[in-house]
Amino acid sequence: LEYGPPLGKGLAQVASELSTALPHWEHLRNFSIFVVAQLLFAWVLPGYSLHGLEIDSETHELAANMPHKPKRTTRLYYLCNGYASFWVTLISLTALHWGGVFDLSSICRHWGQYMTSAMLFGNALAVACYVYGLLTRPVRLSGSLVVDFFMGTTLYPRIGYVDIKMLAEIRWSWLVLYLI
Repeated sequence: LEYGPPLGKGLAQVASELSTALPHWEHLRNFSIFVVAQLLFAWVLPGYSLHGLEIDSETHELAANMPHKPKRTTRLYYLCNGYASFWVTLISLTALHWGGVFDLSSICRHWGQYMTSAMLFGNALAVACYVYGLLTRPVRLSGSLVVDFFMGTTLYPRIGYVDIKMLAEIRWSWLVLYLI
């Protein structure tokens, strides 16, 4: 592969080079297994637990409309087990590699397919969070589809006590970069 702008190249050659980034079902499956494993690790592995800062975002609209009621606050629970998740991931991938189940060098050989899989999964997650926010009680809507999609229709999207934003922004993305 040559890197650089496709000047002077035929359309067929550019299309063949771009086709190396199209994921196969194997890459989508492997990335999906990785995502589910990281969600499971975030849920069950030991770590330091704490409650976050007080937030009033869940009730701020109600409090603004009803001044006679006291403002309620919420403190979200966080299980900080990133180190345990990191080491369990490395140990699991090493065992899978040595056992002949998954070749770690395939991540480098097929990085385009894995990155496209990650982008597809990220976009699907963004759409799911947007739709979930519209179907449940939306916290902040501006009236603009673009602004609402990128800023979010719900604050602190969670599965149980696992913060989806933190999982997607920290664990999935940084671990993939580390593994490459």
